[in-house]
Amino acid sequence: MELWIVIALLLIALVTTLLVLVRQIRLQRALRRLLARLLNLWRTRYAAHRPVPSATAPDPVGRL
Repeated sequence: MELWIVIALLLIALVTTLLVLVRQIRLQRALRRLLARLLNLWRTRYAAHRPVPSATAPDPVGRL
């Protein structure tokens, strides 16, 4: 009788641990998506202020 109680408690603890791990993985994925969006927004927002010179574009000043 006591063995069944111990087994049931272990199963409950295992399921609870798995649920917590799944939630942490989902939270981690959501945070990664949020950081990627913020980084992309920052890149597109400030790309117009700092244009990257192209290797094939002529020099606007006229110097090499």
